[in-house]
Amino acid sequence: MIIKSKDDTRAAVARFHDLLVRKKNSKKRQAALEEELARALTGAEGENEAARHIDCALQDSKNWAVIHDLRLEHNGRTAQIDHLLIGRFFDLFVIGSRHVTTALRVDAAGEFHVRNGNGWKIIPSPIEETKRHIIVLNEMIHHHQLMPTRLGLPMQPAFRNLILVPAGCHVSPRRVDEAIIVKMDALDARLADFTSNSAPFGDILSVAKVCSTQTIMEFARALVGFHRPAAPDYAARFGIDLPAPRIKTPSHADRQRCQACGAPVGAKLAAVCRANSRRFGKRVLCRECQAAVTAPPRRPIAKSGGHST
Repeated sequence: MIIKSKDDTRAAVARFHDLLVRKKNSKKRQAALEEELARALTGAEGENEAARHIDCALQDSKNWAVIHDLRLEHNGRTAQIDHLLIGRFFDLFVIGSRHVTTALRVDAAGEFHVRNGNGWKIIPSPIEETKRHIIVLNEMIHHHQLMPTRLGLPMQPAFRNLILVPAGCHVSPRRVDEAIIVKMDALDARLADFTSNSAPFGDILSVAKVCSTQTIMEFARALVGFHRPAAPDYAARFGIDLPAPRIKTPSHADRQRCQACGAPVGAKLAAVCRANSRRFGKRVLCRECQAAVTAPPRRPIAKSGGHST
C-alpha cells in the first residue's frame, strides 16, 4: 500500500530556471548551474522510474507499506531516503535509486563506477549513502518510540539496503557487502523471494514477530509525520546575490477611505471620484456609496382620497 508519493519538485525546478536565464551569470557559473540541473533532473527521473516499478508491484499489497521521498532531520543530521518499504516482519528496505542506463560495476575496494562516453567514472557509493540514512532512521525510530511492542517490549526493526537500477543497466557484480543491487524489473520477484525465505510461518518466533497490516500502516504514517520537505537555496549554493523583492509603498490614494462609510478606497476608484467631484460632492466614495448618490430619487407615492366638490 502506498503511504506517501514523491514530493512535487516543479516549483524548485522553476526557481532554478530563473537562475539559469540571468544575464549576469559568468560562463563558469552558468556551466555549473547547467550541470547541477542536469544531475537533479536525472536523479528525479531515476526516482520516478523506480517509484513506478515499486508501485506497480506493491500498491495493492497488504504486506508492504511504501513511502517515497522521505526526508528526515534528527540531531543535526539529515536522511533523504528515495524509497522505504516496510514489511509485516518489520524488515525495512532503505532503497536508493540510480538512473544508470549504461553499465555499473564495483571494484575490489568497493568503489562504484559508471560507464559513459569517455570510459568509466567513479561515483559516490550508494551503499554508504543508504547506510548513513539507516543510522538516522534508526535513531529517530527509537527516539520517538515508534515501534510496536510485544509482551511489553518494543520490537526491533531489521534494516536492509537496496540499490535499484534501470532494467537496461549492465550490473557486475550484483552483491556487494550486505547490500543488493537489483534491476527494477526484478524487484517484485526479489521481494517475493525474500518474503518466502526469510521467515517461514511455521517458525514460532516468526509468527510472534509478524504484525497486522494496520500496524505497519500506522507505523509508516507516523514516520511520514516527521517528513521535512527539502527547500534548497540554489542562489546561496552558487553564490548568487539576488535583489531584495520590491515592496510597493501604498500611495495616498491607496490609503484613502470612503468619506461616507469609511470603507477602503483604491487609487483607481479615488481617481474616478476626483474626475466626477461635482457629482459626488467633492467626496471620495466607495462603489456602494457612489451607487447610492447616483441612484435616481424615488417618486413620491400619491395619497389616495376623495375630491372635494
